[in-house]
Amino acid sequence: MTNTHPETVRRYLSGHAPSVDFVSRLAQAAGLNLNWILSGRGPMRLAQIKPQALKEANATDLLTHVALAIENLESKVDRLERYTQVLEIMIRQHDGRAAGTIEPQPRGGETHGHAAPTQAETDAGERADSIADALSERPRSDAG
Repeated sequence: MTNTHPETVRRYLSGHAPSVDFVSRLAQAAGLNLNWILSGRGPMRLAQIKPQALKEANATDLLTHVALAIENLESKVDRLERYTQVLEIMIRQHDGRAAGTIEPQPRGGETHGHAAPTQAETDAGERADSIADALSERPRSDAG
């Protein structure tokens, strides 16, 4: 259960003091709070730590943590928007090459004219358009 040597377990069961590593592994394997094992304080089970902390927290602490979580989410949304814009630019550039706005290299004996876009290239263009439409419809975070 603890992935420790059987001799270590035997010594503990015969009355020797367990090592910190053994107690830590045992607590983890049994789902027990190490603080409770060592000091008798706090909830016994790991699953009870968060609910207990929420019960004991005051409103100021809770609101502070909610505000920090919201800031973190806003930062992630901003990064996601920038990433989406980069992807949109890359898809539009790819679509522009596929549509012939950038001179394609001749393929397989093709020496003049432009080949019709493939279904995959058409799909990529449609995806780029739908991303652009979705971005333009989203309210901007800096709009006040």
